Amino acid sequence: MFSRMQSVTNDASDAFDVEIASIFVHNSSDILVRADLQGVILSISSACSSWGWEPNELIGRQAISLVHPHDVLKFQANMDQLARGQRIDRAEDREFRYLRKDGGWVWLQGNPQVVHRGHGSVEIINIFRDVTDRRALQEHRTDLERLEKLANATLGLGFWRLDASSKAITWSEQMFNVYGLPAAADPPLAVAMAMIHPDDQADANERVAKALETGVGWSNGLTRLVRPDGEVRFVEGRGFCELDESGAVASVVGTMVDITDRKRAEMALAQSEARFRRMTENAPDMIAECGLDGVMTYVSPASLAITGFTPEELVGRTAASLHHPEDSHKIYEMCQTVMASRGAIEPWPVEFRATHKDGHEIWLECKPVLSVDPSTGLFNGINDVIRDITEHKALEHRLLQAQAEAEGAAAVKSEFLANMSHEIRTPLTAILGFTRLLADRPSLDDVARSHLHKVETASRALHSLVNDVLDFSKLEAGQVDFTPQPNQPVEFAHDTLVMFSPQANAKGLSLEFIAEGDLPEWLAFDQDRLRQILLNLIGNAVKFTSEGSIRLRLRYEPAREMLCLAIEDTGPGMAPEDQAKLFQRFAQVDGSTTRKYGGTGLGLAISKGLAEAMGGQIGVESTLGKGSVFSFCIAAPPAHPPATPDEIAPVTLEGVRVLVVDDNPVNREVARALLEQFGAEVTLAAGGVEALDVASTLPFDVVLLDYRMPEMDGPETLRRLRGNVGPNRHIPVLGFSADVGVASPPQGGFDDFVAKPIDAAVLIDKVLTWTTWTHIRPSRSKRQTPFRLSGTV
Repeated sequence: MFSRMQSVTNDASDAFDVEIASIFVHNSSDILVRADLQGVILSISSACSSWGWEPNELIGRQAISLVHPHDVLKFQANMDQLARGQRIDRAEDREFRYLRKDGGWVWLQGNPQVVHRGHGSVEIINIFRDVTDRRALQEHRTDLERLEKLANATLGLGFWRLDASSKAITWSEQMFNVYGLPAAADPPLAVAMAMIHPDDQADANERVAKALETGVGWSNGLTRLVRPDGEVRFVEGRGFCELDESGAVASVVGTMVDITDRKRAEMALAQSEARFRRMTENAPDMIAECGLDGVMTYVSPASLAITGFTPEELVGRTAASLHHPEDSHKIYEMCQTVMASRGAIEPWPVEFRATHKDGHEIWLECKPVLSVDPSTGLFNGINDVIRDITEHKALEHRLLQAQAEAEGAAAVKSEFLANMSHEIRTPLTAILGFTRLLADRPSLDDVARSHLHKVETASRALHSLVNDVLDFSKLEAGQVDFTPQPNQPVEFAHDTLVMFSPQANAKGLSLEFIAEGDLPEWLAFDQDRLRQILLNLIGNAVKFTSEGSIRLRLRYEPAREMLCLAIEDTGPGMAPEDQAKLFQRFAQVDGSTTRKYGGTGLGLAISKGLAEAMGGQIGVESTLGKGSVFSFCIAAPPAHPPATPDEIAPVTLEGVRVLVVDDNPVNREVARALLEQFGAEVTLAAGGVEALDVASTLPFDVVLLDYRMPEMDGPETLRRLRGNVGPNRHIPVLGFSADVGVASPPQGGFDDFVAKPIDAAVLIDKVLTWTTWTHIRPSRSKRQTPFRLSGTV
């Protein structure tokens, strides 16, 4: 039966032939038609003979040419719906009058279906059934009414008819909505044409005039309308000609649909694309796109400035061809990680080396973003923004060099401070030590004792200056250690203030102490470091105040566990611009201050560093001519009182054998004098070689070993002592040093350290700590009996 079909196309696929044959088998009494989306008949079954036509007479013709003039608009509306992928559900909307060969008309009802063939081809398959008899029984309705109904059923579709002779125009209801006019009588043609945008009126007039003259309509005519409120709308329409019995144009019928929203979206998209294109073409960074195979499909013009290659030279190449071989893996691994996480992990910037077209090496930074196919959700490519960071890397290299140089300078500074510490503290040890020993002689007359006191005072001032410099160096390096111990804050602060009574009395100043609120009896803080801050601040207040008073206020903030202190004076005060100079290293409000009062200019800077290192802060409030208030807080949690022994045994080193090793004879003599005062048996050695020789034969309980010595220094001497088989292989060894930073924590294998100049209390305490024994002396056991000893020598 399929052999009865004649087709203009001879290469239809077997599958399509089977499909047509299957449809036709079930509709053999009906007429089967194939047409394209423009309505051109591609094939038609031989049942068309009921119209008086043979298939070869109809193949290749426009189907609309067979439609009754009054049905043309509805027929075209159906074609538009099919082209938009919409079905035509109502049967009466699929009924048309078709031309018979003898000039008569037959009513046929179609059932059009859109069929998608291979290679993107789309066709319309329609099966027609003769419904002439049924239509004769139906109530007659005018063409206009039927077209209006169809137009109202079509979203946004309006239609109009222009009478060729009278030039009268008829509108559907939807046309009024498109033009923004209230529903009323049909407007004159001149009014309708006047509402067309001035730039589009010539084209619109030409389309209508040509249709009236030739009988040929138009499709997809784009026109702008200007509504009464001034809004411009975009409309798209088609035009068809209705012919009278003689074949002359009786009227022009058109459809119109408002496409403003779609057009604006297209324009916005075009503007966005143009803006993106401008940004891409003018961006200093290189923008690239490539497939998952790494082949670049787009490169922005910035590639020329960055790599020396034009976009045309890079498109088609792999991105990896630009990478340094040692850096390609970084980008690959990042992309693999992001892909494996299915986008859960964000891409991160990757720095890599590349080769410029001229051959020199450049540094680039990229952040490849994987693009996703919206229909499948699968990764389908890579978008990348590549930045030239060559200058940044060069700067980074210079900074690293500068850092290395700074670290080298810091090392030199540390070495210098260590040397200065050793060289200055060594003679100070002798001066302070022998001054103290001389002061204890009862035979000194008052004049000699006065002179000796001045020497001691000057030495302690020099010692204070050295300590300031070293303490500030430690603070900058973060090497200051704190040892919070239970202390009584009220007693501690009061005792520190009272230390300045002689200086205050000499100037006629009163010292006042105020403890505000409820203060815990015991708090945990490092009393040495807190005393250092108070000595600086109270000392400055006494130094710069000529008359009036010095007041120390003490309070506690339990919520923050902070101990807060304030030192108020009635001194000269400071202007705001002068206060800005405070707490800076080597800075004083007036350069003459150093000449008048002395000092290093580090006191407040050290106080600030100590306060902050103890979890607090420091500040000042001052009024010129009215005095100043320096206040600070430190962390001080509540503490339990320390355990005290029932009895304090007398301090004695009777029977303790001490080996003192120091290349400086004065230091040796000072240490021996102090130790022998408490009963120790002291042996002296002038260097490491002599110490090892002595230690190989004589047993000792503790060794006081200088850290810096010529020929063989302290650490090397200690290493050899521990390696020798002898009576002193495991005894405690205390470092004896003026160096910065070697004592905390002990370095070089030493058990502990004694700093220079010697603090007599520290020296005796540490010797006792490491030499306490019962009937069998264990190595390195701790002393349990405390003692009190004051004085630094």
